[in-house]
Amino acid sequence: GPLVRGLGTRAGLPAPLAALALVAALPALLAGGTEDRPVAVVVLLVLAAAHLVAAWVGPVAGVPALSRLRELSLVVAALALLLLATRGPGESFVPLALLVVAVGWVAAAAGLRSTSVGVVALPVALLALLPATRHLPALVSRSQADRVDAVHVLEAVCVVVLLALVALALRALVPGSPEASRVAVCAAALALPLPLVLGGSVLGRAAGLGDDPAASGFLVGHALATVVWMALAAGLLVRGLGRSEDAGVSVLAGLGLAATAVVKLLFFDLSALDGLPRVLSFIVAGVLLLAMGAGYASALERARRARGAVENPAAQGPPAPTV
Repeated sequence: GPLVRGLGTRAGLPAPLAALALVAALPALLAGGTEDRPVAVVVLLVLAAAHLVAAWVGPVAGVPALSRLRELSLVVAALALLLLATRGPGESFVPLALLVVAVGWVAAAAGLRSTSVGVVALPVALLALLPATRHLPALVSRSQADRVDAVHVLEAVCVVVLLALVALALRALVPGSPEASRVAVCAAALALPLPLVLGGSVLGRAAGLGDDPAASGFLVGHALATVVWMALAAGLLVRGLGRSEDAGVSVLAGLGLAATAVVKLLFFDLSALDGLPRVLSFIVAGVLLLAMGAGYASALERARRARGAVENPAAQGPPAPTV
């Protein structure tokens, strides 16, 4: 309506006023970081909501980004939500809350195809991913399996979802440079064992598997991770053998992921796994690897025959009868 249009025309601020608008949010941010939790939550929620509304009515063309109300409001809203993630839930839920905030920002950037939102969302995502590195010991050490709980599993799931959304956002915002989104896709694929192994540890403890339930779940999770990697590699190779635009990239990614799975199988699973998980991971991964090799060889043979038919069409079929 006219009010929104009027606000939009005034969304470009001179540089001094733009700096003043940013400084004006500092008292509320400071209150959100120092007041008691209920007061801090209310202050930060109101601050984030107000600046998100301001960002919605603030876009205006022809104004430098540093002087636009939209960009300033997005930065303040991101800071308020990050601070809210640290103050709102209990201490054990802070990493999960940060990941949820990051997932929301990156999903908004991908859905809206907004460069302004993306510039804010990507640093938020990087900041939220840092606490997840503390789970790496539980990914490689069976002795850490007893320390994993359901919140950690949710964090691991959010990590994979966040990396996948980052790939979508980069693909939408930087269509002329697909390499960045492909790197994020590879990161998401490589992170898949994290929720599988942590989830296996929790489910194994809940189900009472074996003499050491958490460790047994850890082994099952790693076996499943190897199989999932190999299945993804097979899917990428099938896609690459088709006629899609990124067929060559899919083949290279599939071969790379298959090689990674084989390295894990030989240098980690062989020594860390035992019993049924090791047997199943080797059997299933071996079957998938054989199927991939046979399919790839068959595709190469079909391509060779097709190329031979084009180069020597007279060799196809018997000669036509003469009268």
